[in-house]
Amino acid sequence: MKRHPKLIPLSREHHELLLLAQLCKKDAPPYRGMPEDYEGKLAFLLGKQIDSLSSHLKKEEKDLFPILQKLSAQGREYADTLLEQHKKIEEKIAELKRYPSMDLLDAFGYMLEYHIRCEERIAFVYLQEHAHEDEFQKLNFE
Repeated sequence: MKRHPKLIPLSREHHELLLLAQLCKKDAPPYRGMPEDYEGKLAFLLGKQIDSLSSHLKKEEKDLFPILQKLSAQGREYADTLLEQHKKIEEKIAELKRYPSMDLLDAFGYMLEYHIRCEERIAFVYLQEHAHEDEFQKLNFE
């Protein structure tokens, strides 16, 4: 499904976050210009990437999830599930900061990938099928 123009900036961020998720995995192939060893991957994640991820999650929680919640019981369920996933992502980051390990970094990569796929394949599709255009016009993710 083609993305609504107002969701495209989030989808672009999702693309970048999917690359981050892949990088965090144990079996990640080498990416040009990206760290390949565990220490480098962890430093990359806990550096500037954490701020970008945190900003992304807050935008969704502030602007996108309320629209989902207003649509229907199904929309509320999607928003609640995604919000719970956000909390788990933040908990995993805190855990990584306290007890860094390749296993935790790998688990974080898989968790982040799953979450993004849920948003793109389920929540965004549902929004585009059920939200009115005036709801989309309220969004400004650029």
